[in-house]
Amino acid sequence: MDVDRNLEVSEFYRGSTILITGATGFAGQVLLEKILRQLNPRKLYVLVRRKRGENARQRIKQLFNNVLFDQVRQDDLPVCVVPLDVDFDQEHLSFGESLRENLANEVTVVFNLMANVNFNEPISAALQTNVEYSRRLLQLISTFHHLKAFLHVSTFFSNYDRTTIEEVIYPDTNFGGYENVRKILAQLKPMEREALTSFILDKHPNTYTYSKKCAESMINDNFSQLPIGIFRPPIVSSTYCEPFPDWYYKYHGPCGLILALYYGLLSVLPFSFEKKTYLAPVDYCINGMLCCAVDVFRKHCQRSASGPGTVQVYNFTDATKNCSWKEAYRWYLEGITPYYSYLRVRFLTLTSDNHFLCEAGFWWMRMPAVIVDCVSWVLRRKSSTFAITSTERIIKQVKLLRPFCVQEWGIGNRNMIKVIEGLNVHDKLRFPCDLRNVDWKTHLNRFLPGVLKYVVNSRK
Repeated sequence: MDVDRNLEVSEFYRGSTILITGATGFAGQVLLEKILRQLNPRKLYVLVRRKRGENARQRIKQLFNNVLFDQVRQDDLPVCVVPLDVDFDQEHLSFGESLRENLANEVTVVFNLMANVNFNEPISAALQTNVEYSRRLLQLISTFHHLKAFLHVSTFFSNYDRTTIEEVIYPDTNFGGYENVRKILAQLKPMEREALTSFILDKHPNTYTYSKKCAESMINDNFSQLPIGIFRPPIVSSTYCEPFPDWYYKYHGPCGLILALYYGLLSVLPFSFEKKTYLAPVDYCINGMLCCAVDVFRKHCQRSASGPGTVQVYNFTDATKNCSWKEAYRWYLEGITPYYSYLRVRFLTLTSDNHFLCEAGFWWMRMPAVIVDCVSWVLRRKSSTFAITSTERIIKQVKLLRPFCVQEWGIGNRNMIKVIEGLNVHDKLRFPCDLRNVDWKTHLNRFLPGVLKYVVNSRK
């Protein structure tokens, strides 16, 4: 198939039928909004699981109440949006034969953002969602007659255990590979799996990064004949400019940590402040995904003519201009108002990667929480553990984020750079995704005000 190398991103998506998983998550919402605002698709299938008694349509309608969708909101859902109830535990994802035929005949582009991002998830549950559910989705996708591109969203930290991360899929999963691990875990009891988890993870800090690595291997081993790309974003921050700056969603990731600092609940940051950050604004990530899917289509057409190829991998991480954690912390502080809050965070926060100092700092954090609970017990004459429970939750969150803030990696991102440099002037304006152009000082100055506006105040 001959493909115009100058094919515009907008032209590629115009009139297409797109399928998305993970649209109710942070990045998924930004992707959904961007597609509706700029790409003019013929149809947009959104796969959503039932939750708290709400079906797919109800959950998507609720999603559209968010300020993020102000520019595309209508009285009802846009005509092109088709929410589909999905159950990944059921055969054919619970889709009937007629629906499967429609999808097979219509869908041209797929974005798989589905993920269990709970770092503490039991290993079997993490592998089930992040690997097996993707396998079942791909088994369905492999029946699609007009598929141009399938983009699987992984994470830059899927190869946390390496010192240099290139744009390749590393076949070095221990215990003989993912399939062996899956068979071993299937034969064990829950307590036995828990005992074996640390040996399986090896140098991986949690089950999330490990399961993402396994998903990449599974895709490469079983579905490399399809037009597939793997997109690896780093830690995802608030929007940089689209559809407006500083939007964030829920108290997850760095948001919870920043708020704990702001409210004086966190006084220890156990980071290596001279190390580089690995951050990307969410709207830049989404633009990068949209551009990479076009590149997947081009590369697949080229390899179809020349023979089998490999799964395309895109490391969406800047290797040249990313700031240090010291700079990021300073710029975050500059966004704090009023001034007494700035002084409290600046001078009453321990910033060190020394293990013993940090553990001492965590015990210091626990002391006022214990006092608060004791006073509550005296006044109310009943047991209260709210303060210490909240403090332990914050400490746990900090320790979960720490592995990503104490290490540096060599980065290979040649594929991603080629995609960016191959965009024409028009696409560079409509789909900005070059992290080298991000003004990190301005972005991080605005992060806390954005969180307070769109996360904290929106829930009052």
